[in-house]
Amino acid sequence: MIEKKEDLLKVDLPLFERMSAVHKYGLAFLASLLLATTFWFVQGDDVLHFINSSFYWGIISLTIGTGLFVLKTGFLNLLFEGFSKIHRMIVPRPRSMERVDEQVNRDYRFTDWKDRVLLSGILMCLGVGTGLTGISVAGVFLLM
Repeated sequence: MIEKKEDLLKVDLPLFERMSAVHKYGLAFLASLLLATTFWFVQGDDVLHFINSSFYWGIISLTIGTGLFVLKTGFLNLLFEGFSKIHRMIVPRPRSMERVDEQVNRDYRFTDWKDRVLLSGILMCLGVGTGLTGISVAGVFLLM
């Protein structure tokens, strides 16, 4: 029996996957605030070191989130396809590997799962980065 695509996608998703993008972003923002303040109290460093390290990790998280977003938009697809064509000319691929790639590309459940995971990763990285950078900026203004 062949099932329709819509029937296969009607599964109960975990709570995190049912949340909207705004809620995921806000959850990541709040988690970064909680994690940063907990880290500060446990480590016991001075305030300036805490502000600097939270800014550093916030910028790293924002950079990773931005890189993932650029990959999701497909901005670099032409570049990646060109490099893969050059690689295929230099190193031939077995037919079995080509068949597996075709099967993976046709599997809509896998591609849907991959898109959801990528979107969640983008939102988490951007939310944590915004939270940590916001903590550092607020800390600098409180020190003045």
